[in-house]
Amino acid sequence: MEQFLAIHDVSCLNRSSFSQGFIFGSASSAYQGSDFVAKAVDLAARELITSASLGQVTQVQLDRAKVSTKSAVLMNLESEYALSNSHW
Repeated sequence: MEQFLAIHDVSCLNRSSFSQGFIFGSASSAYQGSDFVAKAVDLAARELITSASLGQVTQVQLDRAKVSTKSAVLMNLESEYALSNSHW
């Protein structure tokens, strides 16, 4: 993930992450190119392959992990967008 320094984690912030009355905004995708998520998923997949022992991750498992990671990233971006547009 050294290529994309803005990515530290793909987990989502939610209301319980902050104390009552805390206000924050999110602009996570406002300035990123449309291929940002795809590049992030490919980067995560490459790092998984590098850290796994040779031959222990099949192509099917890798493809499934890429789809799952992409879904998680997109859901988190949608959640953050919904939170930034809602009134707590």
